[in-house]
Amino acid sequence: TVNSSNNSNPSSIIGGRAQHMILMEYCEGGTSYQVCNTMKANNTQFNLPSLIIAFGQICNAVSYLHAQRPPIVHRDLKPVNFLVKNGAYKLCDFGSAVFGHVDLRTPRARSEAEEVLQKTTTQMFRAPEMIDLFMTKKLTQ
Repeated sequence: TVNSSNNSNPSSIIGGRAQHMILMEYCEGGTSYQVCNTMKANNTQFNLPSLIIAFGQICNAVSYLHAQRPPIVHRDLKPVNFLVKNGAYKLCDFGSAVFGHVDLRTPRARSEAEEVLQKTTTQMFRAPEMIDLFMTKKLTQ
């Protein structure tokens, strides 16, 4: 290892932890949840064209993920997971995302999937197939 080497050129490793981090762009507009709360506080509403554009951008983000091979399934779509930058909505928080589909054909697979969903997703925003794991053979959303 680096620390046991007799070579003095590598710097010593003092400590560390097994953790992954993602550095993302700064989005000055906050989250879509914050945008909605600000509009509510100011007694304003989205105009229809702006709402259609925002919804289209959100759908494009999800469509892009699902078009990857294997598909990327976000599993935690909610207002706080869309950041706003210069009026554009950007999907973030991939902590619950998985690659591909989750097999639900056995009781054990359903139990494991349910445990993961309980820990990593927000119940209020779950897709119907994430609430009733018996209605499908695999999770795709």
